[in-house]
Amino acid sequence: YKVTVTNGGCSATSACETVTNAGIVTNGMEAVAIYPNPTENIVTISGLTAPSTIVSVLDLNGKVVSSKTIATTTTTISLENVVNGVYFIKIQSESVNGFTKVVKK
Repeated sequence: YKVTVTNGGCSATSACETVTNAGIVTNGMEAVAIYPNPTENIVTISGLTAPSTIVSVLDLNGKVVSSKTIATTTTTISLENVVNGVYFIKIQSESVNGFTKVVKK
């Protein structure tokens, strides 16, 4: 690639540079389903593939409300003991690393 900068009637062109390994790195969350959302008490998480996954529930301040390590492709999270509101489900494994918003009504 090269860059040409133009200002008024003048322009300058950089030397050519080779770009490799360019792409979009995904966090793996597109394969994970979290439902129902909004929920009343129980959230189901499916589509997990790593042998060890940490699933955490965080409040809007980032405080961990609950956390557990699972080794299955599907799990449930109870929100029975938290007040109604918005929470984040954080999923961490070797194949998934991301957050999803969930609403408890």
